[in-house]
Amino acid sequence: MVAADYYSIAPENRNGLPVVVVRDPSMREVLVAFRKFADVSADDMRAVARVRSRRMFEWKYGFDGMYKAT
Repeated sequence: MVAADYYSIAPENRNGLPVVVVRDPSMREVLVAFRKFADVSADDMRAVARVRSRRMFEWKYGFDGMYKAT
């Protein structure tokens, strides 16, 4: 499974700041990152998410996902 199958990535504006928000399937925000050009950054992150596994995507962007113990 690639990260794009799990995470949703969207540009937003919060308090006048452009950010990219990464959410898991339950819509929890797992990453909110300030990006000057949030729309372009979100597109770039989506491209990365289409080719990387969840763990490698999380490692690249510096956040820990939430995994069920197996």
